Amino acid sequence: MKRIIELDAFRGLAALAIVFSHILVMLPEVGDASPKHSMFIQIVSLPPFRALWGGSEAVVFFFVLSGFVLAMPFYHGPVKIVPFLIKRFIRIYPAYIVAVALSWLAYIGFASIAVDDYSQWFHQIWPDSIKPKDILGHVLLVGSFDNDVFNPVLWTLVMEMRIALIFPVIMWLVLRYNA
Repeated sequence: MKRIIELDAFRGLAALAIVFSHILVMLPEVGDASPKHSMFIQIVSLPPFRALWGGSEAVVFFFVLSGFVLAMPFYHGPVKIVPFLIKRFIRIYPAYIVAVALSWLAYIGFASIAVDDYSQWFHQIWPDSIKPKDILGHVLLVGSFDNDVFNPVLWTLVMEMRIALIFPVIMWLVLRYNA
């Protein structure tokens, strides 16, 4: 199946919006402020500025775009499930493991350093010690673990892995029942 490069551009813009949103919420003026009390938030929340840092909206866009791209091969004929799942695993899991490893290294290097100039959102990361069983749970994708405490962006990769497992069934139902 041919790659649609225009979608990569949209993906890149959404990624930038997510990065900008995380940078902004680290600032106390944004992360701790009530929208009605902050002129800055009121201004940057207006179109078109909101598109530059609308992280929540960009995450939803990513999931919709992923669903669209993953569904395309199913409309062009039968898809072999095992190769599909292996391909998704190879695409997502290595990035996930790197993110877990970098988060753990960042925790080791920076969790004990007091930084007062950032928002409550920033300070809620790593409130407790991270134990080896927490890391193992993340690596194995098992149990109910709090991604927001370990690394706030890991939840998206966990959801992509879980959705990939059921996606062939969803597409089978959609194609079978013309939903």
